[in-house]
Amino acid sequence: MHLIRDARRSRAKARDGRRTALRNERLARGVFVSYWFGNDNRLPQQRLAIVSYIIVGMVGVLLIGFWKLQVIDSDKFLQWAERNRVRSIPVIAPRGRMLDRDGRVLVDNYPSFSVLLLRDDPAQVEKNLPAISEGLGISLQDLKEQLQNSRNLKNFQPIVIKPEASKADVAFIESHRSDIPLLEMLMVHRRRYLPGGFMSHASGYVGEVSEQQIEASNGRFRPGDFVGKSGIERQYNDLLQGTDGMRRVVVNSVGKEVDHLPTQEAIPGKQIQLTIDYDLQQVAEQALGTREGAVVALDPRSGEILAMVSHPAPDPNDFAIRVSNEEWKQLNDDPATPLLNRAIQASWPQPCSRTKCLR
Repeated sequence: MHLIRDARRSRAKARDGRRTALRNERLARGVFVSYWFGNDNRLPQQRLAIVSYIIVGMVGVLLIGFWKLQVIDSDKFLQWAERNRVRSIPVIAPRGRMLDRDGRVLVDNYPSFSVLLLRDDPAQVEKNLPAISEGLGISLQDLKEQLQNSRNLKNFQPIVIKPEASKADVAFIESHRSDIPLLEMLMVHRRRYLPGGFMSHASGYVGEVSEQQIEASNGRFRPGDFVGKSGIERQYNDLLQGTDGMRRVVVNSVGKEVDHLPTQEAIPGKQIQLTIDYDLQQVAEQALGTREGAVVALDPRSGEILAMVSHPAPDPNDFAIRVSNEEWKQLNDDPATPLLNRAIQASWPQPCSRTKCLR
């Protein structure tokens, strides 16, 4: 019995000892925490000052950033926002017509559509090039070359990637407005000449502007523009060219037009009246036929040119869209030299003297 009683007392003392140790540990923790909290009345003054300086500095940096965005760079971001919301599409001015001496039309225009590529976002352009190439039937290499040729232009200036859009091209563009908002239809006035190369060398032809002409134009010409390349088209290009306008539309996030802004109308080129007589020109064309040679008819009283024919001659309507490199090479390599204007560029033996003595 004594042994059992002693064992119980030992266990009770051990239990009291553990409780005492636990109480002392809790007390020690409380003293430690109270020590630091007690020092909060003295030490945090420096800490609060440092934290306050840091907060003030961060607020100052934020204010400077807001001031830079709202004041210094406001114009730049406003232009970016406008370009995201407002789309500028050029309005191509029609070239002036050519009339004969009696007012009959020799050269005029017909409406057509070209495909325009918007280059506001270069990353999107690069991403959608394969789909554009497949949908419009343009080789990927050709698209990359056109982008390379327009590298000196500003990104927001669109370029013509296909001068003559077919019905399939129009359907592709309209059906992919949401996923390819980079394509736009541009109405143009294509040059129309009389068929069969009629008066081809005299009237000349138009063609796509070259890189050298773009650089020398001081921003007047863009890739895809058409200018006079030979004959009257080239000689009086500034008169026939006209001044392009600009159409501004408001678009949504997928590039769909939702509103229109005031449009700057295009100024058509001036028409010119030639001394050519249509009837005499037609007679000269038929008389020369398929033979190589030239016919020139002058009015001896005034020196006016009434007819000018040179055969063989290319059809200038082929140049009104875009001549491929292969076609251009064939014309230059043709032994019949159809690009040579025999009326003014060829050398002919003189059949008689230039002057006569009269008594």
